[in-house]
Amino acid sequence: RETPVVLEVGAHTRWYLRHMLEKKEYHGCKQYIQCDMSEERLNKNYQDVKGLLPPGMEFVQICCDEEVPQAFDIPDRSVDHVVSCLSMHWVNQLEAAMVNIRRVLKRDSFALISMFGGNTLYELRSAFTLADTECEGGLSPHVSPMIDGAGISQLMLQAGFALPSCDMDRYVLMYESPFHLMEHVQAMGESACHLQRRPHTPRSTMTAMASIYQHLY
Repeated sequence: RETPVVLEVGAHTRWYLRHMLEKKEYHGCKQYIQCDMSEERLNKNYQDVKGLLPPGMEFVQICCDEEVPQAFDIPDRSVDHVVSCLSMHWVNQLEAAMVNIRRVLKRDSFALISMFGGNTLYELRSAFTLADTECEGGLSPHVSPMIDGAGISQLMLQAGFALPSCDMDRYVLMYESPFHLMEHVQAMGESACHLQRRPHTPRSTMTAMASIYQHLY
């Protein structure tokens, strides 16, 4: 279907736009609106794509927080398609962000959102849970919280979406140790950033976590 106005929420390194330009599949896009909290990131994206955009496509960038009211500062019911690629799992008030997305969508338009969730990093989470309980006598978050399919569907219904559909893709990646895994996660920029957590994880807890991970998985 034709989508003349597209809004990308949480642009990061412009994954969606990158594939659109590579495949030259524009679906009638006349205006591409890119949002992100980082102005520096948006400026970098503009430098990357300014010579690649097809004639007739307007490229707009908005630096904003998708959680606050009237976040995108664009008219209600003005967008044909909202896309978000691996960004929404960083949102604190997920329902508020969904309400903002629903507000700007035209009737009978759609949002396409991909995010980490469900049992992502389940092995690492469970190993840290057991190690914290054994060594610290209580839990501290080490991995970002993950919403499941039922939870995100319920949030979308509460935000006013009519027909939520949830697909789950499972990828199993093998690592030599949990430390190799954590190094990979850090290099992806996906490390947890909780405001309330222990400032330092003792070596004994890390060793226990690694032993539990090795034994169970």
